[in-house]
Amino acid sequence: MPITIKRNTVDLSNVKFVTKDDMAAVGQLIRQRIIERTARGVDAKGRPFAPYSQAYRELKREQLGASGVDLTISGEMLRAMVVEATEQSVRITFAR
Repeated sequence: MPITIKRNTVDLSNVKFVTKDDMAAVGQLIRQRIIERTARGVDAKGRPFAPYSQAYRELKREQLGASGVDLTISGEMLRAMVVEATEQSVRITFAR
């Protein structure tokens, strides 16, 4: 059953309360929070990233001089995040 909102007998059912720009702003905020959380080494549930396997850790140390979990070394992954917004939704995807 649809809900009709009226104020002072003016029908507001066709008024857009959220715009595509609003949703894009929400998406950009989410993107920024992902970047900041990743820089702290924390996953979406607030836990530290799981450690790399021994083999990958050694390979990373040889190639990059780092062995801890770091998703920001090249920055390519985080820079590739793209916000796609409509009036109803926000998607964060990765550009190819």
